[in-house]
Amino acid sequence: MHLWRLLLWRIVLMLVLWPGLVAAQQTVAVTFHTAEATNANGTTPTVIGFDAVSVQNTVASSWDGTFNWEASFDGTNFVSVKCRNVATGGVSTTAVGAGAYVCPLTGAQSFRARISGRTTGTTTASGRLIRGVSGVVSDDTGGTFTLQASVTRAVTTIGTAITGLDRFKTLVVTLDITAAERDSGDETYDVYVVTSDGVSSWDLVHFPQVATTGAKRYTATIVHDLLPQRVTTAVPGVASNESGTLKTDTQGSDQGTRTLVAGTIRHGPWGSSVNHHVVIAGTVATGITYSITIMAK
Repeated sequence: MHLWRLLLWRIVLMLVLWPGLVAAQQTVAVTFHTAEATNANGTTPTVIGFDAVSVQNTVASSWDGTFNWEASFDGTNFVSVKCRNVATGGVSTTAVGAGAYVCPLTGAQSFRARISGRTTGTTTASGRLIRGVSGVVSDDTGGTFTLQASVTRAVTTIGTAITGLDRFKTLVVTLDITAAERDSGDETYDVYVVTSDGVSSWDLVHFPQVATTGAKRYTATIVHDLLPQRVTTAVPGVASNESGTLKTDTQGSDQGTRTLVAGTIRHGPWGSSVNHHVVIAGTVATGITYSITIMAK
């Protein structure tokens, strides 16, 4: 009888304690960087069996780097992962400054918070691997994408395209200029946002031409479901319907890329990829420093 009572008590204790033990195993703490003062991959934990990872980072001494959220699905090669900013709800594959993020891991073997572009300061990043969650980052909810991280350019350049934006209905594109050289007085800078369907390419935005020094920020909103039309920067904007067909085979001609008038946007469908061109003219030494972000909904 005594043995049976002991066994019964053990069963009761297991029933009481088991939910807590299971819950404790649902998350695992991980530290990615500790007072990191270099560009580094940091700790790269194995994440097999986990559904998501949370990452919170702090910065010190004017840290100026960029976090790149990356996962490996074959154990060797890493690809970008879209993570959600807990505070803003925005989605991006990179992050700057302090913040907290949640990233999907389903099917991944390992994950890292790689640091790039750091020249000063330190950062610490830690979080938890999480089981039993889904839908951490839904593509249908939209998010914020970095078309161009902050960069300084002194020659005409075509950027790197991002893909997958054709599933959204609205793009809010922000050009943030922090410096523009005008030492010679003849320097000009034209920034175009262009799109492609894999065959043709055409302009979506031609921001106002930059011909003065100082910081500036321009925001353009493009709507997918409107009748194809151009809208100027006049107040109110002057709209005009597009031709029924766009001739897009030649850059700089007809309706090809780099043909929208400065300070103009083009509503209507866009392709699967979006890129940007910066056209620089005049006697340029240092050039223009700028970044471009896209909020898609």
